[in-house]
Amino acid sequence: MKSLARLEGFTLIELLLVVSILAATSSIGISLYYNSDGDSVDTRARVHLAQAEMLNIAKAVRQFKQDTGYYPGQGPFAYLNYECGNTCSCAVDVAGSTGGLDPVALAAVAGGTPREWSDSPANILQLLQRPVICSNHALVHLASWDEVNQQGWRGPYLTNEGFTDISGDLSASGDGDPVATWVLALRNVPAIADPFSHNEPEVVPTANVDFDGYLLDWRTFSAGTDVYSSGLSKPARIGSAYYLLGRDGCSPLRIVSTGYNGVYESAHSSNLSNIGGCVLDATQREANEQLKTTLCLSVPPSDDVVMCL
Repeated sequence: MKSLARLEGFTLIELLLVVSILAATSSIGISLYYNSDGDSVDTRARVHLAQAEMLNIAKAVRQFKQDTGYYPGQGPFAYLNYECGNTCSCAVDVAGSTGGLDPVALAAVAGGTPREWSDSPANILQLLQRPVICSNHALVHLASWDEVNQQGWRGPYLTNEGFTDISGDLSASGDGDPVATWVLALRNVPAIADPFSHNEPEVVPTANVDFDGYLLDWRTFSAGTDVYSSGLSKPARIGSAYYLLGRDGCSPLRIVSTGYNGVYESAHSSNLSNIGGCVLDATQREANEQLKTTLCLSVPPSDDVVMCL
């Protein structure tokens, strides 16, 4: 009968060897997951994806400008001036400086806040479907493609990814906060989601938010009822949108993603915006050019991804 082998523990040298091997293999895993700056490989990959998607959006915006002579939200593609109210009665403008979007047509898709909904930096509706310009506007012909003159809208320039709800606080120039709760939320904004998804939207239980009490929750359809309930119904994804800022001409035209932390950190106080639109004199234009040095870069600790057109 064979004797049982004597049970022995590890020696100190053997334990040290095992620990050193484990430390070495774990450091390999860490180095694979983090780059030299301490950012995760996943984060860096998502930044590169965001930059690629922003290039695609920029291409669409530039094509819109080449076809129509205006960027989205400018000239006849802007909402009517405030003095026009909610009718097309004063839309006639030979110079084309007065906004021309038909407020009645917009109200059908935007609800009770068509001006703010249309002006939202997240809204890409004009890149998706033909804008409805007031029939009495001098530039109404730009609403469709003119084969003879090779001019006009000939989209769609992008594919709609979904609808989201966003705070009306974020202005066209880039001031404000897309998740602010002290102003009315804009419902069912057609937008493109950036690749930095988040697990849960921030609960904003105030009278100013939308039906379901959440902002930046996404769905693949336009909804008029509660579509999100934590733990029950989930939207297609949760996260931030790409924002096309500077369409009012008060700051550089740029596309912004809020980055991995989902916090908008690119707000500024240029004091160039005014309630009737933005008209720049020589001094303001110089200030606007100086803004580019700060607004067209993502400066730490901000992780916003910014691309100026």
